[in-house]
Amino acid sequence: MIDKTHLNKIFRKIKSRIITDISFVPGIIVLGFFILAIIVFNTKNSVVEEFIINFLPILEIDDTSTARAIYTTAAGGIISLTVFSFSMVMIVLNQAASNLSNRLLSGILSEKHHQITLGIYIGTIVYCFLMLYQVRASQSEQGDISTLGVFLCILMVLADIFLFIYFLNYVTQSVNYSRIIHKIHMSTKNKLNESIEDQIDRDEYQEDWMVSSLNNWYPVNSKETGYYQGIQKVNIGRIVGENGLKIYIPFQRGDFVVSGTPLLYLNMPIKNIQDETINEILNCFDFFNDQIIHTHFTYGFTRLTEIAVKALSPGINDPATALSCIHSLTDLHSICIYKMDKPVIYTDEGDPVVFIEPLKFEHLFRSSFDPIVNYGKADYQILYNVLKSIEKLLFLDEKRKYYNDIFNEYIDLLLTKAEKHLENPYEINRITSLSRTLRSKIKPEPL
Repeated sequence: MIDKTHLNKIFRKIKSRIITDISFVPGIIVLGFFILAIIVFNTKNSVVEEFIINFLPILEIDDTSTARAIYTTAAGGIISLTVFSFSMVMIVLNQAASNLSNRLLSGILSEKHHQITLGIYIGTIVYCFLMLYQVRASQSEQGDISTLGVFLCILMVLADIFLFIYFLNYVTQSVNYSRIIHKIHMSTKNKLNESIEDQIDRDEYQEDWMVSSLNNWYPVNSKETGYYQGIQKVNIGRIVGENGLKIYIPFQRGDFVVSGTPLLYLNMPIKNIQDETINEILNCFDFFNDQIIHTHFTYGFTRLTEIAVKALSPGINDPATALSCIHSLTDLHSICIYKMDKPVIYTDEGDPVVFIEPLKFEHLFRSSFDPIVNYGKADYQILYNVLKSIEKLLFLDEKRKYYNDIFNEYIDLLLTKAEKHLENPYEINRITSLSRTLRSKIKPEPL
């Protein structure tokens, strides 16, 4: 019997690899140019060509040598443009890897601008080669030239030249660190907004939803190694509900799972459950070998933290870039402060059957700012701006006061690092004064 969940998982993996592959968009564009060349083959001496010749008589070509020269010149010129354009991309990649983060390479390579440009360049080359095949080898033969084909070739070359100018401008701007940080910031923010349907308000969260003890739960080991990317909620809810099971998933998206270690926990012994059911449940889990922002917003937080830490390294020493990352992280945390992933999946009848360890604001905040504070502990601007970030988040949490404990703990941490690692009394006093002000908002002094 064919396991539909296994086939579905294979299809999801293939789909993800194809869509995220750098050659996907160029391949589609090149296919379009190939189809266009086939269409032009079959419209030779058609009404369209007659219209073009009547409208622009200068485009009429009677000898094969002229057509061949146009196609070969166009193909050779676009090949040179392609080589030069993507030599520039390699320079950008080298700078981004050395000054920001190696993890940015996949993001820059997957830029739709780069892929579309590459696709149009290669598509033009393919079109010219196919049209060269159509041109007769004998120069003595007349009237066997597709005027429409030559006309389209000229238009493509002109478009490629303008595209090269645009691409040149885009690449030179993309080296700008603030632009890269802004793009990651906005990509993460957009992903956060897209995830609203999978989130609940912080007020709706109940601690008793979660499994308090695993003593009466039975582990099921993973068959794969990789980064946990989530589950197929509809399928797993149906499978678990039909078999009268409940499962607990102790992982959050982005956590690394090793094959042979517990992936989930069931509310009954595995020996009482059919192997087919276990395999169907495991096939609902998705794993990938990389952390890409479009799969989950937390990877955007990770990228910004990595850039900030790299900027604070002795070899780079660029606090301004780190401050930009801190400001972006503050804005993103302001969105997450009231929201969290849905930790429970229900059946169609409304029964809770899947319990997922939610990504809490506290964990996201610490994982984002801890590395920055540790690397920038001797930099006054870093410590002071993290305090200012807490001040803004405290204002947003002023009514609910969910996160007073972690903010108070972090204020103490920043003050301790300032007193230990800063030497300028003015800087220490500024941080001490701001810390005191923030503490008074968390725990107002009695009158």
